[in-house]
Amino acid sequence: MRPGEDAATSTSPYRVRRGDPEVFEIGLVTEGRDCRFALVVDRVANGEQKSTTAGDFRVVPR
Repeated sequence: MRPGEDAATSTSPYRVRRGDPEVFEIGLVTEGRDCRFALVVDRVANGEQKSTTAGDFRVVPR
């Protein structure tokens, strides 16, 4: 999805219950330049839309 585009709305068949682990794997590669970013997670909890921002992350070239 590109900045400014709206995400498609769908019904997820998955549920996360209190106490269940939430694991996200994100693979990042950079060539030649440092990259700094924040991760924004939009979600619905108990019928209410919420957003959480985690970051200031940095990826450096190898």
